[in-house]
Amino acid sequence: MANARAIIIIENKTNDSLRVQIPPPASPSRDCMSETRASGVIIEEDSKILMLDRKFPPLGLDLIGGYIDEDETPEEAAVREAKEEADIEISIEGKVCSFRWRDRRGYHLEHIFRATISKGRPSDSREGRAKFIPINEVQKMQLAFPTMVRKSLKYYEKSRSEILMENKLLQKLLDKSITKEELLQKVKQDFELLPTVLKGVSSSKAAIRYGCAKVLMDLSEEYPEKLYPYMDSFIDLLDSKYRILTWNAMAIIASLTRVDKDGKFDGIFDKYYGFLNDEYMVTVANVVGHSGKIALAKPNLIPKITNELLKVEEISTTTHLTEECKRVIAEKTIESFNMFFGQIKPNEKVIAFVKRHLDSPRATLRTEAENFLKKWS
Repeated sequence: MANARAIIIIENKTNDSLRVQIPPPASPSRDCMSETRASGVIIEEDSKILMLDRKFPPLGLDLIGGYIDEDETPEEAAVREAKEEADIEISIEGKVCSFRWRDRRGYHLEHIFRATISKGRPSDSREGRAKFIPINEVQKMQLAFPTMVRKSLKYYEKSRSEILMENKLLQKLLDKSITKEELLQKVKQDFELLPTVLKGVSSSKAAIRYGCAKVLMDLSEEYPEKLYPYMDSFIDLLDSKYRILTWNAMAIIASLTRVDKDGKFDGIFDKYYGFLNDEYMVTVANVVGHSGKIALAKPNLIPKITNELLKVEEISTTTHLTEECKRVIAEKTIESFNMFFGQIKPNEKVIAFVKRHLDSPRATLRTEAENFLKKWS
């Protein structure tokens, strides 16, 4: 970061980033009408921060970073500057803060990110020498831009503390010092923990990943309104490489249809019911099993849901979906129809579907069909 800076404002943190209200300059002169953008990164290893000992004035330590080119995002600029100034490749972990600073040439909007080194080790460059400094000593050393570095590290410390607390909570799931039920109760008492549990779903540790997903699934049934702001995250989870997480997402999304004021499920209807063509019986059964709940929450979709469920007899068999699996799915389908049959108009096709299973070799399917017809005949 080769230019002098003055901090204008940094405000409160939301989740892992700082939301910043940046007012327009008061009575700007011609010199400060334009605004440039810059990015910086905070890279920590073993309680040390990677800093650049600058070769050019102002001398002193600075964060790794620099101006954002016209065709770059702030994150892309941060990655590029790390390569240019320290010869390392980095992974952006999250945003720390944003602020406006100024010098005699005008205003500059800067973004500070957390990052980790993904390739290489810091080395000298034409900009200066990159080196790690103990985080508790940075404030005592000569800084090229004292206000900027101190402000950035102040907010970094806040986010760092919260991350450590999050990791500690999730670690308890891994070492079994807390059960899924105990974590569920903690979240019920403090819904500010929801973002932490959501992050746990992406953990590389199965115990954390599936434990957090189970907690979210249970919460969605009792507190759908608390989870609805994260609906998009659950929709993304449908594409997870882990089938169990896909099944969890299906259940959560179905529960959230009760509070779907923005019609987000309507927008993914085809994607959701596209899983009826999945090669795994459990995936298909999840779609079918949640359809009754969705239909009751979304009466406008009942005709479409009915049409999709009537297609289950046409599902192709696979290694993971046998003829017996299809009979299980047919049984689940009748159970779902039973939940909203009174709202299906016309209903002749559903009756015909149920009658076709009266002679099924699967006893529970026969019983389900018989009971359905007794109830609705």
